[in-house]
Order: sequence, then structure tokens, then C-alpha cells
Amino acid sequence: MKKLYTLITLCACSIHSYSQVGVEIDTPQSTLHVKESRLKDNTNITTKADGILIPKLTKAELALKAVSAYQSSEHDGALVYVTEASPVFSGPSALKVVNINSPGFYFLNAQNFWEPISGLGFDKSNDAWVNNPAQSRIELGTNSIGETRTAGTEVIITDNGNFGINTLNLTKRFELNAANGENHTDYLKIENLASPPTNTVTQTLQIDAEGYVSKRNEENIEGKILRLPLALQNNISNTTPVTLKTEQNPFLSPNLTPNLINLIPGYYRDSSLSEFTLPPGLYKYEVRLIGYFNKEDSKNSISLATYVNGNKYSTHYYGSNTRAGYFASGAANQNYTNLIKSDFLELKTASVIKFEVTNYNTNNFNVINYVAISGQRSYRSVILFQRIK
Repeated sequence: MKKLYTLITLCACSIHSYSQVGVEIDTPQSTLHVKESRLKDNTNITTKADGILIPKLTKAELALKAVSAYQSSEHDGALVYVTEASPVFSGPSALKVVNINSPGFYFLNAQNFWEPISGLGFDKSNDAWVNNPAQSRIELGTNSIGETRTAGTEVIITDNGNFGINTLNLTKRFELNAANGENHTDYLKIENLASPPTNTVTQTLQIDAEGYVSKRNEENIEGKILRLPLALQNNISNTTPVTLKTEQNPFLSPNLTPNLINLIPGYYRDSSLSEFTLPPGLYKYEVRLIGYFNKEDSKNSISLATYVNGNKYSTHYYGSNTRAGYFASGAANQNYTNLIKSDFLELKTASVIKFEVTNYNTNNFNVINYVAISGQRSYRSVILFQRIK
């Protein structure tokens, strides 16, 4: 039987003096020349499988090989076909198979590592991205000069859409390891951003102590101001406190701009014109009250209180010895009391605001609202609000 097998082999192969072996061919053109299956008329035999089959092993089986199995440099260039590339493997040659990430042809390089025969493995596209199905991701394999990227410069995208820079263990949609930065300007920069409209509710990013980023709604407060001209109110006595009223129609100022300015979304005024509602926020406010008492008296005094949702928030007290207008030497001479109340106010919810004047003397107090200039109104008594947060 052994002699018969040898005879058949010799009949099938033509061995030349230069050790060229031919299979199904009399004149081999290389060290090993295997001829395809053809009929006498040179047509291919469609019922026969052409090709060369080389050893088929799994990644795990190659890892189990003894180190001595491929120890010699004579093994450089050895070719195998890997049928399965499980990420779970161990054995004496485990280090040799770390570059096996997918089924395909692999050769043993001079450093005793199995490498994909195409240099790309599972990734057949000719680009810088390398597929790594074992880790369910693609990786930017090299830098701009074709060298393997070093630790701390990784760029990866996982199959579920996570994106990472300088990190391999992704658990979030976007992860940036900023360890290589030298100062706070080395990480993220965005240029030429457009500013949102004044009354736009925007979303800002916040970063906690562990580096997790989240969003919060935050209204753009730039230019959020309110200017309410006050109405004329005469003869405020000491019998009962009086709520200041705002002007229903303050018309235009001398420079032909509106006297009433409302740039705070959510503000509205009730029909009595004595109360108004503001949305939640932190405010700085000021009440400028110009007026006079009917009679000079060192005991003239009033207070100005701020109310929020019917509750007294703060009170300021003022004293004055001013009087009503009189004529001296034929010229009008009018002394006014100038009261300015300023404070900060934080509203957790939409709240109703009003201001109340209390007179502590028998001399009536009068509120001056505006002075006519060139047929327009220059208001002296106003309520001012500025939203600062």
C-alpha cells in the first residue's frame, strides 16, 4: 500500500532538478505550482473544487501551541486560516495571538506574532480605522505617519455609538480623558457661536466632581429689565397705608422712546395697576419715589414696604422737612423729597409684587409722577427691576 501511494504521488507531481514541484502540471513555473482542474479542451471542470487548503485552527487552539512549536526563524511566514477568534483564550502562546481579532488568513511574522495577511484583518476597507469585533468597536490604529498610536492617544467608536478619546473602556456616549492636557485651555474649544435671542430659554452644561456632564434649562437673562412709571397719587394721609399704582399709559419719553419697558417674560400687571406678577428668579430692584409733604415739619416721615404674595418682605423708612411749592420774589420754588429703596429679591415661584407707602404724620404726602418736556413725559417716580439669575 505504501509503495502504491508513493507511485500515485510521483505520477501526479513532476519534480525538476531545481526542486520545483508541479501538481497536475509537467512544467511547474515556481517552487510549487498547482494547476487548476481542466478538461482536454482547456475548459474548467465546474464540478471540482480548485484551491489549496491550509491548516485551519481557532485562535484558542493557536494560543495553546507550545512556544517551541514556532520557535525557529524558519517558521517566519507560516500561514494558517483562523476559523474563530474568541476574545477568551489562554495558553503558552497567548501573546502570539493578540492581533487575531476575526476569522481569516494569518501569517507568523519575524517577531513571532500572528498577523492578518492583509494587514487589516476583519477590516477590508483601506483607511486608518481598524475593526475590532472582539471588543465591539472600531479604532484609529495609526498616527499621521503610519505608526501605531501610543497609549493615551486612542480614538475609538463602539458599535453602540459611544465615542472615546484617550480612553479604551467606554461606558458613556462621549468620554474624554484629559490626562495629557497641561492646562485648562488644552481640552475643548468652540468658536464663532451665535448668541441666542434675548428671551430664549437655553440649556447649559454642568460638570460634577466625577466629570459627568448633564444639562439644565437656564433662561438667557441678558437685558431682562422692567421699568414701571408710577401714577400721580395725592394726599396720602396717616389714616391707612396706600399701595403705589403704576401708570396705565405712560406714553413716550422726551427722546420718543417708551417710558414703560418690559423685557421680563412672564410679567403681567393686574387691572388695578397696583400689583404685578414676576416669574421665578433672582432680582435686583429699586423704587424711586419723588414727592412732597403739604407742610414743613421735622416730624414728616414715611415708610416704603415691599410685599410678596401679600407678605411684607422689607421696609425702608424716610424722614423729610420738605414743603409744597411757594413763590418767592416772583419765582417758583419747589422742594421735593427723593426716596430711593433698593434691595434684592429671590422668587422661587411666580409671585405677586406690590409696594406700600405709610405716612406717619398728619401732613399729607403727595407722589409726583412726571414732568412734561416738549409735550412728552419725563417720569420722576418709577419702579425698576433687573433679573440677575
